[in-house]
Amino acid sequence: MMDPFAAAMAKKVTAKKSAMSASASNLKPPNETKAMALGQAARRKAIEATREKAAAKEREDKARYEKQNKLKAVVQGNLAASVSNAKEQVAAKVKAARADMREREAKAKEELAERIKNARNRPMLSEGNTANSKSKNLAKLVATKKVLEAYKESGLSTAYAMRTLTDEQKDLLREEEFITKQKPNYQ
Repeated sequence: MMDPFAAAMAKKVTAKKSAMSASASNLKPPNETKAMALGQAARRKAIEATREKAAAKEREDKARYEKQNKLKAVVQGNLAASVSNAKEQVAAKVKAARADMREREAKAKEELAERIKNARNRPMLSEGNTANSKSKNLAKLVATKKVLEAYKESGLSTAYAMRTLTDEQKDLLREEEFITKQKPNYQ
């Protein structure tokens, strides 16, 4: 059950609404309202045009962005490929240089070993180059005398010099001394 006052108010509101709707359908809007409506319509068109321009720009930007991304992907792919190719080339050059260096080092070691072997197989300077034993002995004697002279020049005693000589060298010196003593007898 409704309050009588609220029921009366509801009747008045519905009566007023029906009166307004009936009178509104017969009424023409005044001129100011037409001007306002035209202004609003022009403003609406301007807003819609602005929105359309913004949407077109957004579509254009999106298309440009996609195109740039495609180009970027292609360029980055090419750069990555060229960088990897460059890295591979550098790595190949480094590998070749290392192999060449190892090869040269191995050749140098072989050459050094061969030189050492040849040096060890050479006859001693005191032995001389001839097969004649007299000339060999003479070369040994000359070398021994040079050593004794070097000892004397450096201030070492003859006794010390004699201690450093080998038995063979001492024998050669004694033989030479004997020959020099006997020479006047044979001339």
